[in-house]
Amino acid sequence: MGTEIDWKATARHATPYVREYEAETDRRTLLVVDHRAALATGPRANTKLEMLRGVAVAIAGAARRLNDPLGLITVGDDGITNHLELASPAVNYGSVRRRLLALEPTAATDASPTTAVSGRTDSEAADNPSDSRSLSTTSNAGASHAPFLQRHTTPSDIQRVLSDLEGADDAFTRTLRPFYADRQVYRERIAEAPLYEAIQRGVTSAQGSLWTVICTDDSQPAELRETVALANRGGNEVMVLLAPSVLYEPGGLADIEQAYDRYVAFEEFRRELARMDGVTALEVGPADRLSAVLEAGRSRGGRA
Repeated sequence: MGTEIDWKATARHATPYVREYEAETDRRTLLVVDHRAALATGPRANTKLEMLRGVAVAIAGAARRLNDPLGLITVGDDGITNHLELASPAVNYGSVRRRLLALEPTAATDASPTTAVSGRTDSEAADNPSDSRSLSTTSNAGASHAPFLQRHTTPSDIQRVLSDLEGADDAFTRTLRPFYADRQVYRERIAEAPLYEAIQRGVTSAQGSLWTVICTDDSQPAELRETVALANRGGNEVMVLLAPSVLYEPGGLADIEQAYDRYVAFEEFRRELARMDGVTALEVGPADRLSAVLEAGRSRGGRA
């Protein structure tokens, strides 16, 4: 018998609850921890980064006890700050733990501004390419022009479609061309985003099935959607540990009604991620502030 974290309890209480389970195979665990400037938000000892770090250290400890291969990527505003390849916890655990405990928020760059998920985000969702929620479509019209339209698209997919459309001039092609041109710009921006880049490098170098644990906040939802989809590719399991900005911001609960609305928007985003096959998305936040927000919702008949 072995042990595993009861992640729902861990996320709520920031302390790992342990339950027994039958360990059948080793699970290769890749921790991806965001420590960009936005993760500094919160009271000194309870910032987003501090709360997420605590859960990440618990996950690393579980991997050590189970002898599961463990890797770590940390992400700052300018890109990857640490990359420890997957290895036996006997080799990696000490280094993973030390680097997690040493993390500090990095300085913000002049790139895209961040806005919590309850507002518009990611530079207004990269100029709003059809709300950026999904770059797939269910249209069957003109399928011969773009046979992959009904699956998740990648930057290379978009470039290939644009090339295919170059020589055609029918009405359907004229409709599609600006649609894909806008998405090419959006995809290029996402591909350069630090968290997306980290997953791209980590998943590529791992060359095999992974359990990827992404520790971040809700300040870049468009980037996070695409990052999770990338980590999930090939049937890999993904866990997203997500810090809701509204529960950390100074004065975030001053207008409790607005705070509740923002929390509802966060919860909708979390559930959207959790609906992806193979993806678990959990909230990591201070219990006292969450209780205050939920009580405000109950008092007006709302439900998060």
